[in-house]
Amino acid sequence: MNKTQLTQAMANTLECTKPQASDYLNEILKQIQTALCEGEKVYITHFGTFELRYCLAKTPPNANIDDNALLSLGYNKPSFKPANSLKQAVQEN
Repeated sequence: MNKTQLTQAMANTLECTKPQASDYLNEILKQIQTALCEGEKVYITHFGTFELRYCLAKTPPNANIDDNALLSLGYNKPSFKPANSLKQAVQEN
């Protein structure tokens, strides 16, 4: 399912127009993104948790390169951990 299909499904379920459903979905995604950018976890009951995970800086494997050189700096990576109820629902279907 892509974003367009999700918007259509929301419009059918909520009995609203497709542009309204698109606005609702965009606002939800925007709020999740904003919270993650501020370093917050986003927990949605019975669905899961969106959070940032820190990836450490990597050092080059080549010994000829300066020992203090880094291939990349450490960075935050968004991740999703599904809730147990979501895992069970997927397994049952």
